[in-house]
Amino acid sequence: MSDAPIKAEVDWRAFSEVFDYYASGEHGALLHEFYVWVVDQLDERELEPARILEMGCGTGLLA
Repeated sequence: MSDAPIKAEVDWRAFSEVFDYYASGEHGALLHEFYVWVVDQLDERELEPARILEMGCGTGLLA
C-alpha cells in the first residue's frame, strides 16, 4: 500500500455552480454553506478529513 497522497478529480462545474449559488446576493448570507459543501465533498471521497478552520467576511480557510 502506497503512502502517496490521493489525488481526487475536482468537478469544477459543480464547484462553480455551488459557489455561484451561495455567493449570489440573494444567498450571500449562506456562503458558509458553500464551505460546508466543500468539506462534505472531500469527506465523501475519504480524503483527509477536511474541516473549516476560520470563516469571516466571505472567506473560508479549509484544512
